[in-house]
Amino acid sequence: QQFATVDAEDFELYARLLEDLKGSGRLGPDGVEHPYDAYVELETVVVAILRDGQLVSQASEGDEVGIVLAATPFYVESG
Repeated sequence: QQFATVDAEDFELYARLLEDLKGSGRLGPDGVEHPYDAYVELETVVVAILRDGQLVSQASEGDEVGIVLAATPFYVESG
């Protein structure tokens, strides 16, 4: 397994993003839901798209982006 590294600047960026998404109501007060035990498939919504650390409203084919989901069956710490 390979794990990504996050420096202090990235950590602060994503911590602020999480608080902004919770504050705007796009995520609940507890952040991303983690129903680990119940789902192989999970219906959820995309609450944010990130390109180069910035929120964007859309992405095109070939863009390298990150997404924030309202819920995930994956262990967040493991990617």
